[in-house]
Amino acid sequence: MAAQHKGTLECCHSVLINYILIIHIALLLLASTNFTVLTFVGESTSFTWNYYTYASRSGFGYEYVSAYSLPQVLAYIAAYAAGLVVFKLVLGIRFRWINLIGFILCILGLLSFTIEGSHWLYDHNRSWIVSFPIVLICIWIYLFIFIRKELQQDLTDETEQEDPNRPAGAVD
Repeated sequence: MAAQHKGTLECCHSVLINYILIIHIALLLLASTNFTVLTFVGESTSFTWNYYTYASRSGFGYEYVSAYSLPQVLAYIAAYAAGLVVFKLVLGIRFRWINLIGFILCILGLLSFTIEGSHWLYDHNRSWIVSFPIVLICIWIYLFIFIRKELQQDLTDETEQEDPNRPAGAVD
């Protein structure tokens, strides 16, 4: 009974992680393309992708105008927050360095777009953007391939193990 309950929890945990991962990637693609991933098909607009940004601005005496729309900033904030959750839940110790890189990039992205979003709450002239969607997407592609290979190896190992109580030549 306990083993069955543990398997059910692992299955629910895995499904939850998959949903959060899909949300993370989808929002990151929407925000980093300025939603052109949706609008360029059949439209006269062209596809754009801001696959990395490192920028900082500070100054006094002028009115700050953000290069990002509020929906785009909110999408970035949600994407990086979801990324933090996924990196924390999924990878743990198994993929320590990749986990650390992804986690740090999500923290930096979340902090920088929270600062950017704060312009809609109060006036200030600071801007600091750190965003590397290309690195995060490469990490997820690598992890997908690596985890898939590992799962296939685990399945192969399980099928190759024989039950010592099972008669020789028995077929399932």
